Amino acid sequence: MYGSARTKNARIARQPGGLPDLEGWPKFPDLEIPDPPKEPIKLGVMVRSLTGKTAPLYGYEEDTQGIVVAQVYPDTVAEESGLKVGDIILEVDGKKVATTKELKEIISGADLENEGVKMKIRNQKGTRIRIIKRGAI
Repeated sequence: MYGSARTKNARIARQPGGLPDLEGWPKFPDLEIPDPPKEPIKLGVMVRSLTGKTAPLYGYEEDTQGIVVAQVYPDTVAEESGLKVGDIILEVDGKKVATTKELKEIISGADLENEGVKMKIRNQKGTRIRIIKRGAI
């Protein structure tokens, strides 16, 4: 059925007068097409919740709670800002984050290009505050 419809349309197009004459049809003025909106800058990490099974994989005790950085993608805000695999994200802009969903909600509304966010990070060396922003390091 698909092939027969294509064949019929091709035959009509080849016949003299098979395609409509576009002369006399309304002309459209040149339309100015705006640039698409800029995509928000993504943080550039894969995170996961720590559990009794996953915490030891990152060098933490089984009872350690939090959101751990499982992967840092190259050429991203996270890499530029010094986030490392195994960092536990405790707070973002003073708000405690307990789930990956909470982290995504906070980051999705953040301006990582200009203002950045302040993250409280814990790793094997201790706890520190890190500014996550394009060109932070």
